[in-house]
Amino acid sequence: MADARNAERRGKRYDGVVRFLRWSACLLVVACAREGAPTEPSVSVVSRKAPAPVSVKTAPADMATSPGAVHGVVPEGERCARRIEALSSEPALPGAPELEARRAETFARAKADAVLFVRAPSPAKLSRESQERRRLLFEANDPVRALYEAYPALQKRRDVARDLLLTEGYVYAAWPPLAAALSNLVRPEDLFHDEVIYVQRGADVFRALLKQNKLGAWYTALDGPEAGSRVKLLLFDRVAADPSVFAEPLHRDVGKLVATLGFEEMHVRQITKEHVVADLRYGDVLVPSLLAAKGATLSLECEAIPDAGRATVLASRRETLRRGRLLERLRGVIRDQVEEALPFDEPKTEVGQQDGKLRQQWVWAYRYGRSEFDFNEDKYKVFDGKGRPRVPQVCIDFVTDTLERASGSWYRPRGEPRERIAGRLDFAALGIDNERSVESFVEFAKAHPEAFDVVELPDEERVPYARRAEFFAHLAAHRDRYRPGDIVTIYGMRDDEKMHYHSFFVYDADPVTGAPSLVAANAGRPRVRPWEAEMLSAPKRSIRARIRPRLEWLEAVTKLPESPPEPPKALPSSI
Repeated sequence: MADARNAERRGKRYDGVVRFLRWSACLLVVACAREGAPTEPSVSVVSRKAPAPVSVKTAPADMATSPGAVHGVVPEGERCARRIEALSSEPALPGAPELEARRAETFARAKADAVLFVRAPSPAKLSRESQERRRLLFEANDPVRALYEAYPALQKRRDVARDLLLTEGYVYAAWPPLAAALSNLVRPEDLFHDEVIYVQRGADVFRALLKQNKLGAWYTALDGPEAGSRVKLLLFDRVAADPSVFAEPLHRDVGKLVATLGFEEMHVRQITKEHVVADLRYGDVLVPSLLAAKGATLSLECEAIPDAGRATVLASRRETLRRGRLLERLRGVIRDQVEEALPFDEPKTEVGQQDGKLRQQWVWAYRYGRSEFDFNEDKYKVFDGKGRPRVPQVCIDFVTDTLERASGSWYRPRGEPRERIAGRLDFAALGIDNERSVESFVEFAKAHPEAFDVVELPDEERVPYARRAEFFAHLAAHRDRYRPGDIVTIYGMRDDEKMHYHSFFVYDADPVTGAPSLVAANAGRPRVRPWEAEMLSAPKRSIRARIRPRLEWLEAVTKLPESPPEPPKALPSSI
């Protein structure tokens, strides 16, 4: 009898795991419907062929070397699967399905914090007058135009501005064009005049101090990674004069989680007050994962790694950690160039087309000890006010300068010998026909497959930005093609009716959809901004090529700090 009971218990346990795995695989198929499956929030991602269902077994001992094990003991896969299955009976929160349905496009059009909402913010507590004002503004035939037209008047009425532009304290919109408009327009000084306000960005909260002079008012961060910088709000930031409102956040910080675990996408199944159940993608493997929520912070509680995908998951995590360290080095150099505000290589006064002429004049002045130089009777500084080299750049210079500076190559500052420090990489010594030409750089990369992986888009995939819906759909559908650290070249007609190349780095991606979100370039001055802002000046241009520096080559040429950098706590708004 005891043997029979034990066999019955084993059978029930096995049946439970099988039911869970069938349900897991079912959720990955668009047309799936299973009687009795729990209701869950809809998170829109571009369709991908789902991996074949595999049995969940005990996580192997070598999982202790994974990032998940570093930040919490990885339990047995079967126990985690049963824990996830048990959680499916708990009440689910609705999420923000309207936002998630257009999430990839939103992140490509607005500088946004990587969060997941447990429910959409609601303006329900507003007065009747404020509710009517919001309705007239956001339900207008063209709400974006209406917002831009209304904003000057709103700047004079901060109380009204808060009611119209913040939703439960959040800079929030689910429609991508309106989200982009809010992220471009809304400034904290237009909403508040308190001496100190508080900004919640992801899981972090920082204080901001009001400053003002005859020209106006602004807020400066008192603490956090941007201490001392002027505060610029991101989409999904929450702002308040009283930090107690942050006690019950409506969002969960996904940015820190992806920096720790290294997954490529998050397919959300269920959100509860204390947990998020999601399939995290590592390469081609989806790992059922249980994430614990403490306020806005998410952490890994357990994961049911399929035995057949274990090696892929481990390899993906190892590569993510390696690439992440290199990527943060590149991002650090990019942030330095943004802070230095290196000028675009375009003369103040031009005779014909003279873009690119200033740099050679700068190099001459630098080498011969000058503090400034002349071009077309205009004067230019060799150093900025802090003594840093003020090197003019065209777009491809920004790309090559970033890689070279990451290797340790760059010009010495004022007060030191006038020389260029020799690092591990110098493109001028590698035989490029014209190192300041985008087209020549692409050809050079193609000729060196040991260093670069190059994808040149066929004509049918070259969607001009003017066809916005198709362009953003292309980015989302080919999200694995455009990863952070990649170099993208675009080509097409500018407003002057001339064909023109441009190049930039992919700076970041949305961790939920995996779609690229921010790019970094010098198009006037170095900046990190959404794809839309980079493409908007020449909407007839389309993506021509993607160049990915190979991991081994990057490791060989990059000068890394002795200790690994900490993952960034939040996306900086100042860049």
